[in-house]
Amino acid sequence: MEDPNPFNSRIFITHVKVENFASIRECEVELGWLTILTGPNAAGKSNFLKAIAFALSADPLRDRVQKLGGIDALLYRSGNQVADSFQIELMFRRFHRNVPDGTAARYTLTVGRDRAGRPKLYEEIMDARGDWGDATFGFAAEPRAARNFLVFGEPLGPGPHLHGYLENIDTPDLKDMVSCAHFYDLDSEVLRETDLSLPQERCDALGEKGEHLGHVLGRLAEGYPEVKAEIDDYLSIMIPNALGIDQKRQGDYSEIEGRFRVEGSGSDEPVVEVFRSTSLSEGTLRLAGILAALNQWCVQQGHIKFLAIEEPEKALHPPKLGVLFEVLDSSSHMAQVLVTTQSPDLLDNKAAKPEHILAVENVDGETVITPLNEVTLALHRDKVASLTELMRMGVMGPVRPDENSGHGGEA
Repeated sequence: MEDPNPFNSRIFITHVKVENFASIRECEVELGWLTILTGPNAAGKSNFLKAIAFALSADPLRDRVQKLGGIDALLYRSGNQVADSFQIELMFRRFHRNVPDGTAARYTLTVGRDRAGRPKLYEEIMDARGDWGDATFGFAAEPRAARNFLVFGEPLGPGPHLHGYLENIDTPDLKDMVSCAHFYDLDSEVLRETDLSLPQERCDALGEKGEHLGHVLGRLAEGYPEVKAEIDDYLSIMIPNALGIDQKRQGDYSEIEGRFRVEGSGSDEPVVEVFRSTSLSEGTLRLAGILAALNQWCVQQGHIKFLAIEEPEKALHPPKLGVLFEVLDSSSHMAQVLVTTQSPDLLDNKAAKPEHILAVENVDGETVITPLNEVTLALHRDKVASLTELMRMGVMGPVRPDENSGHGGEA
């Protein structure tokens, strides 16, 4: 897999395996620097992102489960049968000058419930030996025979213990990757509201729903003016008459405001009108949030290693979405990017390739996630149809169990 930024050593998630989590009975896929999960509404794309976020969270187990609706909502169900536990496995690999290190670090988390129905940690194992140093540790309710791993001690507190353990061992790349993953499901009302948090109460990163957008744009304008100018350029391409979006400070507080060209003024110089956030459209707000998330100060500084974004195309004009793919592709040179989409138009860009795409489908209540099937690949390879056209035609489905395409079976 080619490193788009060969001059820096990077670590990223190369492999994800999920079993019995929400609507996903079994899924095993490879991720690239940029991965697009395509599929219709309710196919299970969000559940895949939630599985990764669950595994990487620093919250105690009970808080993680409660945030996602309780253990019953997380265990795969088929008819009257409910799984006893779910398992999430992530594989990390480090690249330097296009050359991967000799080993991959593998993290496995298994969660079920106890006799009282409460969430219970069944197993947690990190195997990062070899080129990673001695970072192998683990916990199992029933210790496995012939396995050499360190059992967690009480000082680490309630499990899972991944973050607590990595704080105490010398694996900075792995610790950064685990700690620097951000997941976004932007809310236009949150993007619109005035940020009343004080400087000491907020971090420099954009919040999960779009919190602190004004502050993030202000940091870029001060520290990376060329990046802020690119954000404004993309905004002007995708939103009619838009010139840019900026932070408006009100003491310690801030909000955003948009600059727009006034048409029909009769002047040679464009007349600019400034609109407060309350007057901005949902599409303008969401695009500003997406552009800020992908280019924020923490990404420029390397503090964010992994970005996952839910449906960036929402409320945006379809003919312009191909431009957004260009932004996603460019940002993947700084951080690993994973997005979900229902829109064929997001793939309307020459840079979009089949290897960027994982197809997601709900088959009889089960989420299936795989690379594109052989029929789709052949049609694209023979230039019969573009990726946008194939998705619009509904043939961009996952590999089925009876297909012998060399891309795997049902996931």
